[in-house]
Amino acid sequence: MIPREVQAFHARVMSRLMADLSGLIQTHDLTPAQISTLFRLRRQDLTVTQVGTELGLTPPTASHLVDRLEARGLVERHHSPDDARRRDVRLTAGGEDFLAAFDTGLAASLERLLAGVPTTDLDRLATALRAVLTGMDANRSTGSPIIPME
Repeated sequence: MIPREVQAFHARVMSRLMADLSGLIQTHDLTPAQISTLFRLRRQDLTVTQVGTELGLTPPTASHLVDRLEARGLVERHHSPDDARRRDVRLTAGGEDFLAAFDTGLAASLERLLAGVPTTDLDRLATALRAVLTGMDANRSTGSPIIPME
């Protein structure tokens, strides 16, 4: 059972983040799956099939998702340097700019949310969250984190 305090923390953080980042997300008309795809592509180029596998999408749905990101100028398809028959998807400068703005907005939102928390408590929270994230990564069956730990 998840402690009530964890649920309350999650609800408060998500509410604040969605409010703070909604303008950016709405400007680009992006879904959570599309944002997740951009973060995955930040780490490495993927094929449409790999995007679908990571997100648990059917091939047509993954293709449509990439089509929409491409139409917004956030990704592009290119021939793989390893296999000319394969087309990889990669971030464009517009996709990189979106992720940079998202990162900046996320950091600012979290700073505002946690501004009143003493440094010693933030240090303890960071230690606990590192353990939680490590456990989550060890137990995940597919995919990768939307926003990887740095």
